[in-house]
Amino acid sequence: MRCNVQVRQQHLLPTRNHLHHSVNLTHSAMSSLQVTCNGYKLEEMPEQACNCRRMAGDTNNCQRCKLRGGMLSFEATKTCARCRNSLYLADSACITADGCPGGTVPTGLGTFGRVCLAPFTCFNGRIQEGPNAGKVCKCTSGCRACTWGPGGTECIACRNTRYLHEGECRMSCPATLTQYGVSS
Repeated sequence: MRCNVQVRQQHLLPTRNHLHHSVNLTHSAMSSLQVTCNGYKLEEMPEQACNCRRMAGDTNNCQRCKLRGGMLSFEATKTCARCRNSLYLADSACITADGCPGGTVPTGLGTFGRVCLAPFTCFNGRIQEGPNAGKVCKCTSGCRACTWGPGGTECIACRNTRYLHEGECRMSCPATLTQYGVSS
């Protein structure tokens, strides 16, 4: 299959039988082509190497990015979609927690996939309200429900017969307090 117009750039594309063949793509076809680089491999073609970590202005912090136009060439427009190194994604950039835009809070546990989002409640692993309702979220260990707000994450309900005390899930209450509630 060929698209014959003036500017051509050669790329490898998968065929039905997973063998590869060369295809000449026109400039307009290349500009609409989008692939996803995850780490060092393209999701659409795992045998094809790529590198989000060499994005302009990035200091090795982007883990997953979208490449549009020119595919793997320097002409490709790269948009970061997931950060690493405990940084937060906001407007396609990897930033520190204090760099989250107004109206958003730094969210996420671990070193990958943290994002700046509007404050929300997480219950049983799902965001409960707002534009991200239904998406996956995570509370600290032993916590069934938590809020993500300007002060970080705070547990509001525990699981596995633990007791909530000062935002933390404990096996028992301090000696000066009485345990109460229905076990989960």
